[in-house]
Amino acid sequence: MELAMLKRLTSFTVSNMVPCIILRKSDKVIELLKGIHFVASVEAISLGVQAGIHPWILYDIISNAAGNSWIYKNYIPLLLQGSKIKDDFLNASAQRMGIVLDTAKSVTFPLPLLAAAHQQFLAGSRHADANGLDGLKVWERVFGVQIMDAANAETYNPELLANQLSAKSKQVNNIGFIGLGAMGFGMATHLLKSNFSVHGFDVYKPTLSRFAKAGGLIGSSPAEVSKDVDVLIVMVTNEVQAESVLYGVDGAVSVLQPGASIVLSSTVSPAFISQLELRLQSSICFKNVILSSFFLVYILIFQLQTVDENKGLKLIDAPVSGGVIRASEGTLTIMASGTDEALEHAGSVLSALSEKLYVIKGGCGAGSGVKMVNQLLAGVHIASAAEAMAFGARLGLDTRVLFDVIKASEGTSWYGHLSWFIICYLLNNSLVLKRSLVYDWP
Repeated sequence: MELAMLKRLTSFTVSNMVPCIILRKSDKVIELLKGIHFVASVEAISLGVQAGIHPWILYDIISNAAGNSWIYKNYIPLLLQGSKIKDDFLNASAQRMGIVLDTAKSVTFPLPLLAAAHQQFLAGSRHADANGLDGLKVWERVFGVQIMDAANAETYNPELLANQLSAKSKQVNNIGFIGLGAMGFGMATHLLKSNFSVHGFDVYKPTLSRFAKAGGLIGSSPAEVSKDVDVLIVMVTNEVQAESVLYGVDGAVSVLQPGASIVLSSTVSPAFISQLELRLQSSICFKNVILSSFFLVYILIFQLQTVDENKGLKLIDAPVSGGVIRASEGTLTIMASGTDEALEHAGSVLSALSEKLYVIKGGCGAGSGVKMVNQLLAGVHIASAAEAMAFGARLGLDTRVLFDVIKASEGTSWYGHLSWFIICYLLNNSLVLKRSLVYDWP
């Protein structure tokens, strides 16, 4: 496979003119996806390097997570190995994308993602030369990031590190779980099946009833399910909700027992998780800040919750990837970071939830850095799937057949499968949507 890919990457002969390329309609849709996925893959690696993540570690994790695509899986390792990109490869790729864009223009159909990817290929071709240039050197010049230096730096095995820390972990029994949504419910019920005692909370009452029927214990607030637990898992939607369940009214932090661990699996920014760790290490919690004024005199009034002693709460940054089914099966990919003490304490819980457990060096925030890159790719794949299927429909292709063609092509991606299925269903079953995408686009 690698040899075939290397030939494809480097086999274009050097000439003054790229041969004429003829593409079928389905080929045009696949070229759209390939071009977008290629640029997104290189951009993702560049972002990871900027975040301090080793490119090979990032490749290994994302190729087993929702951000994976055929292009990412097969092209990125060749580029990281220093394979050269011939000038004609870039020119030919840009020409194929140009043909697709011209076709879209002729049917009055906008392709914004492909247009952006096309510009990146044109920029890359300006940095290459006829003798070839190390693949990532081209994109280093485009993005201004020293990817190859990072790829050649000393690395480590995040799975082996996870296994070592998990082997040292002590069995914990009582788990608090806040956030029983689509992912959280599957994770919490799998922990029940793994013989953990799980106390769950969610703002949606019917979900609490379902969890109770599954054998879980339920509470009426974050604080109620956080008392006397060894590990608290937070799986809410965003940073605002995480802040609320931890530090808001009836928040969890104030009642957690000394030495407990908090596993934050929500998708949050690396900066948020780093700041949260600092707050947990502090002996004072600022619950509310009230700003009042009298003429030009401002008075800050702080309501303080003073903690008699530092409770030694531990934080694990542990975003997940894999989807609802894998959450319920305990086969998620988890990107964990934190202190060795924290990871050892919650190791048995993380292992129970995952098929692939990675420990990322760099402390809290490093795991969310990997998830950030994964989400970039996942988001691009969802959007490009929509762009591709809608374009195929505009060209008059049977979207059900196109769905199967894409799945078996170089344009496939992990998230694209679900997106294409949904879009294909809508295009074939919604007359309004079909008209708006195929016939009535301005």
